[in-house]
Amino acid sequence: MMKKTFLVLTLFFSQLAFAKNSTHCGDIERMRVWANGGDKYGVWVEYTANPANCPGGFYMKHVSDNKDLVYSFLLSAKTSKQRVCIQTAGTIMNGNRCLLNYVMDP
Repeated sequence: MMKKTFLVLTLFFSQLAFAKNSTHCGDIERMRVWANGGDKYGVWVEYTANPANCPGGFYMKHVSDNKDLVYSFLLSAKTSKQRVCIQTAGTIMNGNRCLLNYVMDP
């Protein structure tokens, strides 16, 4: 009985954690990148129409793992005018920008 209760509670709390993440797809309008490490965001991406909960677009920390790969993917999608989907990392915000957690093609 204890194992079942633990399993149910674990599933419940993990669903709550994942429920905060949301995915937004769109066309990239503008990208900004900072060369120095003292910035609040290493990469800043804006769609042509940002979602209401991320009105300033999306950002990726300067010290993020795979920053170069993600930036290359986003730049490639922008130059080839392809839509991308960005998953945000829950409610982590920097001003009115959502933290970029995962990037994929639709």
